[in-house]
Amino acid sequence: MLRKVNKLFKICVCGVGFMALMSVTYAQESTSFQINAAHTGGLSTTTAFAPPLKRLWTLNLSAPITYPIVAENTVIVNYLDPAGDDILEVASAKTGHILWKKTYKTNGSLSYAAYDNGVVFELSGAGILGAFQVSSGNILWAEQISPDYGFMYPPVASAGFVYITGQSGNIYQIDGQTGQVLWISGTSAQTSVSVGPGTIFFAVSSCGVEALSTSFGRLDWDKNAGSNCYSGYDTAPLAIPVGNLVFLPQIQDGVGTVFNAKTGAIVRTFNAGIPAFGNGLAYQENSLGIQASQANNGNILWTSSIPNISFAAPPIVVNSAVYALSTQGTLYALDAKAGTILQKIAAGSGPGESQFNSVTDLGAGQGILVVPSGKQLIAFAPMSKTTAPHK
Repeated sequence: MLRKVNKLFKICVCGVGFMALMSVTYAQESTSFQINAAHTGGLSTTTAFAPPLKRLWTLNLSAPITYPIVAENTVIVNYLDPAGDDILEVASAKTGHILWKKTYKTNGSLSYAAYDNGVVFELSGAGILGAFQVSSGNILWAEQISPDYGFMYPPVASAGFVYITGQSGNIYQIDGQTGQVLWISGTSAQTSVSVGPGTIFFAVSSCGVEALSTSFGRLDWDKNAGSNCYSGYDTAPLAIPVGNLVFLPQIQDGVGTVFNAKTGAIVRTFNAGIPAFGNGLAYQENSLGIQASQANNGNILWTSSIPNISFAAPPIVVNSAVYALSTQGTLYALDAKAGTILQKIAAGSGPGESQFNSVTDLGAGQGILVVPSGKQLIAFAPMSKTTAPHK
């Protein structure tokens, strides 16, 4: 059942007019949590982006925020205001100036966003999915997705489609232009999907991975990796496709599993947390700090010792540097090839504890690195880049 729900949205266009927005290639943007629809945590840019970095702007908000989307020369975040309404806020990537924001009546439930082809998609816990033009804030459509128990996982958008996971475990593929549900899978998914070429991957309640065709939702394979795993978005395993492999991190005993992306055959296991991929390597947090291993065979190349530090989110890799945010609010920049610490940057007070089960990954693109830090959103840029006054 699909029902028009446009009246539930309240739009505020902030400022006199909009800056000229320019579409860029996929590789220049953060379109989802962990950078992209595959959640690889890696970004390769055609323009130079490397440490040392300096603060470009700071945006102070009224509540802790979710992962940032960086696209169309904007930064997009969600948060709950003191009244319990969800706020979708869109700021200039250059200055941090608010371009527009939208109030989502969710009765204290945090919504999540995804981006694709000039449109930001917003999903509430009650299953209201809205599409907004990033350049203007205009609502394109809004639909009530049902039936399901609710929606607690972030949506993922890619190649004109939006994928959402219901608490029932079903996966929905939705037309990004119209909001029409194209197919519903009868699965037991326990996290957001990750999008690969012609296939989506997701972790299931049995601590395994399923692969579905994007065309019709047909099951390609279903493999089990173990009997124990975490539950809930913050700690549920996330299936990450990288080349001809799929990585399933965060099994409860600390051992992740690598599958063949075509057949589902188990290739090997690996230790540590959610990886970020770039330069043919996988970068992960471990008990000593950050380690790098070859993505194809797991051979460890280096471990950067950062003692007595815990990290607030998985690392990301942008070109030749790895970035990781500590829970104390220090942003570490490491050389991706050698693991040496290139820079330590104060990034607020750290993300802190969130009562909203929110995802606070780092974001990058459009020439900036964006850090959610508690109620602040902080943008950094290379020191050679002209900086704007702090907000």
